[in-house]
Amino acid sequence: MVSTSAPLRSDTPPRLRTFFYLLIAIVATLLLAGLGGLVWLASGNPFAALSSGDRAPSAIVFVPRQAPAVVSLLVNPDRLEAFRLASVRPAERRRARAQIDRLKQNLLQRTGLDYQQDIQPWIGDEVTFAVTAPDFDRDPTNGAQAGYLLAIASRDARQAREFLQLFGRSRRSQAQI
Repeated sequence: MVSTSAPLRSDTPPRLRTFFYLLIAIVATLLLAGLGGLVWLASGNPFAALSSGDRAPSAIVFVPRQAPAVVSLLVNPDRLEAFRLASVRPAERRRARAQIDRLKQNLLQRTGLDYQQDIQPWIGDEVTFAVTAPDFDRDPTNGAQAGYLLAIASRDARQAREFLQLFGRSRRSQAQI
């Protein structure tokens, strides 16, 4: 019995053999490019934020053991925003974006800061907030003055330092008024 399905038999003309080799090379290249694109898309996928919770927060070393509350966000807030927008239906994205913008404004309202201008350029992949003590000064005459700790990882140390200097100056000038 003779098989006729083998495309590259020894009696195949050299031009046809070259064509098949070229076709196989093109298909292999396209497959590799497609796989590379798929990996690239998966790495930028907002849903990848769900799987980044397998590491411990590094700022936890600054939090006292007796701290009553600690919350750590182990992803850049921008990726969290992208995750929120990707998880809602397209018709609801405008409302979700407005909610996120309102949250940013409410969190920074009393500080006079703008997230996109002042914080976004340097903020990293970890934000840890802790209540270090329910009454930091332990003085019952002035009421409970809670102690707080905010530790933020930075992508750009120079920009973070400039932000802290600017923020410190603005707080000092507000205190003098």
